[in-house]
Amino acid sequence: MTAPSQRVWLLTSVSLIFLIGASVGVLVDRFLLRPPPPRQEDARPGGGAGLPAGPPVERVMQDLDRALHLTADQRQRVADILNARLPRLRELQTDARERFNTEQQTLHTDISAVLTPEQVKAFDAMAPIAAGPGRGGMMGPGRGGPGGQGRGLGPDGRGRRGGS
Repeated sequence: MTAPSQRVWLLTSVSLIFLIGASVGVLVDRFLLRPPPPRQEDARPGGGAGLPAGPPVERVMQDLDRALHLTADQRQRVADILNARLPRLRELQTDARERFNTEQQTLHTDISAVLTPEQVKAFDAMAPIAAGPGRGGMMGPGRGGPGGQGRGLGPDGRGRRGGS
């Protein structure tokens, strides 16, 4: 081969390797790294408002049956147990969420008491834990709270961040 022909082959090979690498990168990002969209059966009642409802009894039963190969009698008995316990579990979940929110608000209030007014403004912007559940911040993203909107109210009764 001549020198220009070798350069063309080299440039073509490098370009091809780059394109294959970019294509693989896009495919990995789209299909392996991104979380899957929520399934319809995982959606919470009320359009995502309020506390998560948890998986429906039917789905729990399908998972148990698939893993344990339940008999018809076992399926019925387990379904009865799940249906009987579900209200209490939801009650406990609501109580725990309320207690957590109270502690979270107390934490924010205690920290704010140490800060200057300017620092409080900056703290409110970086640590929206005082804004209520679902706001993210130092404690991570939430799922919305008893109001269902994931937006807390400030001390003046108006919403935080944008005044909604």
